[in-house]
Parts: sequence; C-alpha cells; structure tokens
Amino acid sequence: MDFWEDPKRVYQEPYFGWLQTIVPTYGDTLNTKTIAIEQEVGLIPNIQVIEENHPLKIDQDNGITYKEALKKVDEILRMNHQKN
Repeated sequence: MDFWEDPKRVYQEPYFGWLQTIVPTYGDTLNTKTIAIEQEVGLIPNIQVIEENHPLKIDQDNGITYKEALKKVDEILRMNHQKN
C-alpha cells in the first residue's frame, strides 16, 4: 500500500517542510518554514507556517476578518489584471 493511501498516516508526527508557493499579499512566501500535518486519505495535509512574525503565520494563528479577506482578494484581482 502506498503511503498516500494508508489510513494510518494520520498518526504520523507533523514534519518539517518549505512552502514552495507564492501567496499573494503575504510578501515573500517562497521557502518559508512550515510543518505538514497529515489528514485522512483523500485530504491534503494541513500546512502551517512556523516562521516567527511572518504575516501568513500571524493570520493562520489569529485568523482574519471578512473585511481583511475582501481587501486581499481585491488586491490579488488588481495584481492579476495589471499583468494582462
């Protein structure tokens, strides 16, 4: 059985990784320190930023308001339209 199909994977300890995704509105996110927490088969791991004082970590820990979310979406849409 492949690891990704093993239901016991949810019992694995979280493991270290590097975020390899650009997350708009959060500054430099490439190679940000993270931990991955496995979930049930069929679900992607929960990725948590562990770099202290990184804006994405702060928002993951504290959440953001609906108004802040709309502001971020608006900024992302504007960035994407400027490129076209």
